[in-house]
Formats: sequence, C-alpha cells, structure tokens
Amino acid sequence: MTSRRLPEQPSFADWYRAIHNRDPFPWQNRLANQVTDSRGWPGLVGVPTGLGKTACMDIAVWALASQADTPPAERTTPTRIWWVVNRRLLIDDTYAHASRIASRLAKPESGTVKAIATRLNFIAGSSPHGQPLEAMRLRGGAKRGRPSTPAQPAVLCSTIPMFGSRILFRGYGTSRLMRPIDAALAYTDSLVIIDEAHLATHLQNLLNDLRSLDTAEIPVLPEVRRSPTVVALTATGDPGSGSRFNLDADDLAHPEIKKRIYADKPIRLRAIASATDNMRVNGVVAAVKDLLAKHPPGVTLVFVNTPTVARKTADKLRSTRTPGKPRVVTATGQIRGDEAEQTTKTILAAARSGQNKALERHLVIVSTQTLEVGADIDADYLVTEACGVRALTQRLGRLNRIGVSPHAEGVYIHTPSDKNVTWPVYGDEPSAVLTRLKEHRDGEETVHLPPALITEVLGAPQDTPGRAPVIAPGILQEWIKTSTPPPGEAPVDPYFSGMSEPGRSVSIAWRVHLPREGKDDKIWPRIQENELVDVFVSEAEKFLDSLNEDRCVLLNLDRVTVTPYSKNRQLRPGDTILVRSDAGGLDQDGHFHSDSKAWVPDVSLFNTGVPINKQALLRIYNSELPAVITESVKELEPSDVDYETEPDEKEPCFKLLNGFKSFPPHGIDKTKWSELVQSMLDSLRERVRQGGSALVRPRGEVPRLPVRGDRPLVASISDEHDERSLHDASVSLADHGEDTASWASLICGSLGIADPLSRVVVKAAQMHDAGKSDPRFQRCLDPNGRSISLLAKSNTPTSQWASDRTAAGWPKGGRHEELSRRIVEAWLLTGTHEFLSHETADLLLHLVVSHHGHGRPLVSPVADNSCGTSLKYQIEDTPVSVESDLSVGDWEQPSRFKRLNTIYGRWGLALAETIVRQADHQSSQYGSTREE
Repeated sequence: MTSRRLPEQPSFADWYRAIHNRDPFPWQNRLANQVTDSRGWPGLVGVPTGLGKTACMDIAVWALASQADTPPAERTTPTRIWWVVNRRLLIDDTYAHASRIASRLAKPESGTVKAIATRLNFIAGSSPHGQPLEAMRLRGGAKRGRPSTPAQPAVLCSTIPMFGSRILFRGYGTSRLMRPIDAALAYTDSLVIIDEAHLATHLQNLLNDLRSLDTAEIPVLPEVRRSPTVVALTATGDPGSGSRFNLDADDLAHPEIKKRIYADKPIRLRAIASATDNMRVNGVVAAVKDLLAKHPPGVTLVFVNTPTVARKTADKLRSTRTPGKPRVVTATGQIRGDEAEQTTKTILAAARSGQNKALERHLVIVSTQTLEVGADIDADYLVTEACGVRALTQRLGRLNRIGVSPHAEGVYIHTPSDKNVTWPVYGDEPSAVLTRLKEHRDGEETVHLPPALITEVLGAPQDTPGRAPVIAPGILQEWIKTSTPPPGEAPVDPYFSGMSEPGRSVSIAWRVHLPREGKDDKIWPRIQENELVDVFVSEAEKFLDSLNEDRCVLLNLDRVTVTPYSKNRQLRPGDTILVRSDAGGLDQDGHFHSDSKAWVPDVSLFNTGVPINKQALLRIYNSELPAVITESVKELEPSDVDYETEPDEKEPCFKLLNGFKSFPPHGIDKTKWSELVQSMLDSLRERVRQGGSALVRPRGEVPRLPVRGDRPLVASISDEHDERSLHDASVSLADHGEDTASWASLICGSLGIADPLSRVVVKAAQMHDAGKSDPRFQRCLDPNGRSISLLAKSNTPTSQWASDRTAAGWPKGGRHEELSRRIVEAWLLTGTHEFLSHETADLLLHLVVSHHGHGRPLVSPVADNSCGTSLKYQIEDTPVSVESDLSVGDWEQPSRFKRLNTIYGRWGLALAETIVRQADHQSSQYGSTREE
C-alpha cells in the first residue's frame, strides 16, 4: 500500500460524531486541531470535571490516524496511548471506552470510521492479521495482554503501579523475562495521558527524571518518539514547565457547558464530635437516611475515607431500617476484579452521566476515594466526609454532574482530627475547608458550589504530594538486568508512588487448590486479572501471618511456580499471593476484609472451568465429595469426552455439574450457587451443540470442564520457555527464520527505523533460532526422525516435551539461543557480510541471544555432557562450526550488554529486542506477513 491510496483524513468533529452520535464540545475540537498542528499536546488539560476529558482518548486515536500519510521516520504522533489513572476501579470505565472505539474500528459502519481504520492499519504495517486498534487493561498485579507489535496502534488503560513498574523494567504482573518488552512498550513511542494528574505527581517527576537519563549515541527511534509524551488531565493541577489548555470564551458560551459549570450543588454542613469509626459511621448513615427520607428515588453517592468505614457504613445501611429500602453497593480500591466488574456495571447502569434512569428505589453507593476521580457518574445526592480542596472538588464533580437534577443536594460532614485514628490525612486542609465553607454559607447552613464558583469558595489546594526518592543512574543500571536480577535490589514503587504506605500494595488471589513447591508447583490455570485484589503491604502481611502456612503461597516471577509463604518473609510491592479459599479474607461484596472467615469463591472456576482433579474438588467442598461427583470425576479422568449429537444428560460431564447443583459446598449461598451452576450447564449444552469438546486438556494443566461461555481466557504470548517450539503443525527452521525476518522488516518499516539498524534487526530475526539445529534439540522436536528438514516448530504434544527432551540428551535449563549466538559469531568472524562495525556486530549477537529474554546481562551455563562435540551450520552459503557444550558461558555478554545500553539507550535497546521477539511471536502465530 502507498500513501496515495489512503482515504482522506476525516475531520475530528466527523470522527467524534461517528463514534458517539453527538457533536464534540468546542474545547474538544480546538484541542484536536492543536494536537495535529505544530503546537502538539499541551502539558496539562485543565478543563473542569464533567466536561468530557475522556475525549482526549478519541483525539489521540484520531491524531495518530492523521499522520498515516507522513513517512514513518518523520511521524511525531506516538503509536501507543497509555491512559493512566490512580484508581484501580476506574480502569474498567476507561477500558470500556477504549474497547468501544476499537470495536467500531474493527467493524466500521460508516465511511468516517472506515477511513480512520484504514489509516491506522497502514501505520501498523497493513498486516492482514492485525486490528486497526488494540485495547488493553492493566490493573492489580495481572496483565490483560500487550500490543502485538511495537508498530500496533493501541490504547492501554493502566494504574500507576502497573505503568510505573514497567518503565523501570520491573513490570508488576509480568514475568521476569518479558520485562524488557513491557519496558520498551511503556516508555518508547508512547503518549501517556495521566488522568487526575494531581494524584500522580511522583510519576510525572519520575518521567521527567528518566528523560535526563535516557541518553543514546545512536537513537533507535526518531527523537520526538523515543521517550513518552506526557499529558496531565486535571482541573486542580499545575502545568509545571508545560503549557496549560483551558476553556475559552466559545466554550463558556456553549449552552451545554454553561449548564454544567453553573449547575447548582447545595451542600449542607454537619459536624460530628469524634473521629472514631463508630461515630463516623453513625454520622454518615444519619445523613444518608435524612436525604433518602426527603427525596424521590435516585443515586446517592457516599464518600468516606477508609475501606473499614465504607464496609461498616454499607453494613449498617443494609441492616437498619433505611427509608425507601435502598440497594447498597460498595466501591473501594480493595475490591476483587470479578466483583469490581459487576459493581462497575451496576453503578454505571444507574448513574452514568446523561443516562440516568428512573429508579424504583434508591441506589446508595458507598465509596472511598476510588470513585473520586475519573468516574463518569451523575449522582442525585451526595454525602462526604471531611477532606481537602482537591478531593472535595472532585467529589462535587459527581453531584448533578450535567446539571439536570434540580433536586440535587449534598451533605459535608466535618470530622475533627484525631492522631489516634489511622485514615488518610489531608493535613490541616479539612479545617481550612470548613472555615471557607462557613464563610460562604447561607442562613440554613447551606453552601452553593457550582463548578464555576468552587475555586472562589475553597481557594487554592494546600496539600503536598509527600516525598519520593530521586532516581540514580546506578540503580537504573541494576534494574535493566532483567534475566539475572541482583539480590536485594532497590524496590521501584517509591519512585512513582512516593514513600507513603498507600502507594505500596500487593495482589491477592483465592484458589480452592494451591500448588506445592517441588511437587505440583505450577498453578493451573494462570492467574487472571479478575481474581486479584490490591492490598496495602502492611495489611497483607498482618492477614497472611494469621493463616497457617499451608493456606498461602507466593507466586514466583515466572508467574507459574510458587514458593511457600513464611511469616518472616517481607513482601515487596507488586508481589502476588495465592490464598486458599477456606482461609477467608473477602467480605460479601468482594472487598478485602482480614477478619472475614467466610469461604471465598474461586473465580478461576468460572474463568476457565472446573478442574477434573479429586484433590482440587475436595478443596471446593472442604469435606468428603458427594458420591455422584466422585463417580463423575473417575469417569472423566482417563480420556476426553466428546458428544457428536445432542448432549446426553447422563454423560459424566453433565452428571458432574448436576452433582454440583444438587450439593452446594458448605458455606455457599445455595441460590447463588445454583444460578452459577445452571449457567455452567447452559454453556456446556450450547458448546456441545456447536460441536465443541465438552472436556479440554490445556497444555501443562490438568483437564478442565469449561463452564463460562462469555469470558474468553485472554493470555499474552510469552516466549520464555522452549515449549513455545511446539506448534499445531511442524515448521522448518528456514521457513520460520524467513517469516520472522519478514515480520521484523514490516515492524521496522512501520516505526521508521533506518538502516543500518533495521538490517541488523531483520538479520537477527532471521537467524534467531539457528541454535535449534543442534541434533539434540532436533530430536526433541522430532523424536521419531521423520522430518527431512531441520525444524523450528513441532506438533509434538506438550505432555511429551519433558520426556522427549530428556531422551534427546538436551541439558536441563539449556538455552538454544546461546548456540544461535555462537553460530552467528562464527559467521561474523568469516567477514562475508555487511556487519563490519563493532556496534552492529555486537547488536546482532545481543539480539540473537536475548530473543527469549535471557542475556540481560548473562545466559547462565548449565551442566552439559557434550564436551568436545561441535555443531555445524551454514549461513548464506558460508559453513561454520561451533562448540555445542552449554556448560561454557559467554563471559563477554555482560560487557557487550553494557556497551549496547550506552550506544542505543536502555529503552532503545529494549525496543530493538522487542521487535525481534514480537516478530517471532507473530510468525509463530501466523507464519508469513502475507495473507494466505
């Protein structure tokens, strides 16, 4: 495809109308035009809350498409759009927005959307296997994918820890050897939009500091895209050294904007005598009851300052006589992903701006600061505990958000300070806020706070972000050593979250079956993001120390194996812990509650199915299994079960689920359990009718009975293990090398990476698997010796891999990429090539040896009995011979790695590695870049 064949770029107004079926606000149109002219993005978008700042995502996608005609090396618009917000629960809302855009682009229904889709596909390289835009979500210690290639346009919705840890080569929720890829995709060629940036001061400072450390003698990308473009979104922030984008006269004259910024928000003032939890709960509950008694059904948003008070408030509203018998939901940052999704749907269905529905009864949403920012919620009534200027501004932004609720009313409850009460401290601001509110009250203790006047009433914020360390080059140099990280290394979280406790958290998941180190130490299935809840480190340690050690394990950095948790072990931010379901720790709404002893449902059962394993099922029931379940499992374990006709309810799969339905586990709500099992049965029947297998045997896992049809298992491609050499069909070494090189060439061309660097990357992609030519590795791939050509991929069953590898004599832990490096090095020494400079030769060797994440800085030697044997190979008609003994290490690699980081920059080198590795992923998944 050439640029002359591209459709004309639609106007932003046309693009916005095609996606949202309404016209953009004047400021949105003006910002879009600024972004695409020479001025670019401002440092800060200071538009008041409630005026559609999420449209910055639409602007970013449209602006990227606008540069499809521009030569890649001259393109200034970043390929990846990171939407970063400091509230875990709100990731769902922004991810839904991104997914909606991606879905429209994937199946365009109008000429405007089709034009944008075509232009984005061109930027990605026009691969027949790609999508115009990929949408991803990263939150709470687990990942939901990564862009398929560095050239793929993508929107990634992320929490601060998930993004901040990635740019520092320590990505939370990603395995150790995939960290360089995640670092490159986070830092290079990225637009980082920080929502409510006043809550992310440390991250912004870190990004500024990293630019000064991001030096390179030979940049991999054009200068403007080699580091992040950062845009802060907040109505209460300081642009720092950047420019600020504000509303102008046209905006203020717009009738809809005018209605919103002058929307009345009457707030009554109350005070309580003590800051104890019980007094705070009583004060909040009394205020809620007063509002509900005097107003028709609507949405009441309650802001409290700690999860404990949120839980107690919700419990008391449910258990006492409350006017109107409201439905009560809670929303805190300490909520498990599965319940968070349901809570978000409930809240948005009733309270999304512009979509308020007539409610039959009140909905009361009890929240901590998690709904304070970024949530597109329009509440009829508001109750809030004392807080600072920024917090109150944001909380009021959820009340009568779009100015259509004349009955709107709020209550501000002042809480006296108490040094003995542990809750987020706003310093002296609450007292100052109360004084300013009293100065502007009318005779009935009411203050009117429309957005246009709130700054005049409350004045400037007085909060401070706290302390954070300044990053040093030596520490960063240690973090880039991802394959062999040094022991006792510095934690990364203080650099983007600050030194205070609220910035430091771990993730906890509950399972009915915990693997044991050294025996069944691989988790199955892998942890998914909706299983996890974020918990402060100190709270997690207190909870885990109260459990027997057989009820919790620590997930290792490979995200597969585990280590026993011991009470003297210090947790690190970003750790993931697995807890047995019978250990408690969640309340009925899915919020972390260390004192709860209730059985916690294992979400993985409904993600990926029921394990056909007696021990795991015993954990579900926490007692002897009912006879019908024992019998069904015994029938299912030996072989797969497929039904060619209508499902027979007497078959073991159906007998097992009907047994589940008849015998709910102890402590489980029978009605809820019956509904869940019925959905499993319905899903099974439908799958069988469509010809699907009733029982599946995932590679490396026990057999499972899939039970949920509406939740596909999403997993990122990982290349860390040699099992990636197993494929649905055999692929020759030569074909796989050519296919990978074609993908690398496509990616380099799309990114604008110039020669000779691109030629080095493409050559590395072509030669990356040369080490698989070792006869031992070939015997692993082809145990029966049937192939007439060398193989890169084999259709050998995964279950046979370990035994085939042992029989073939391949050393345990041996890395074929080290043999690939030796072959390429021997070829370089012949001089029959173009890679004559030390820089290009070193880079070629590094890209080959690091294509599975090792070699940063070392590929560890392993025990090998092949001393004296040699491996022969031929590159471009030049024969070479190398030593095949993997007990010999390449002690030049650490110094080579250090030199290359100086030459190409830390993230630039990681990007070059990413191109080779993700080209390998794409060729492994699709083969050639051409459509078959």
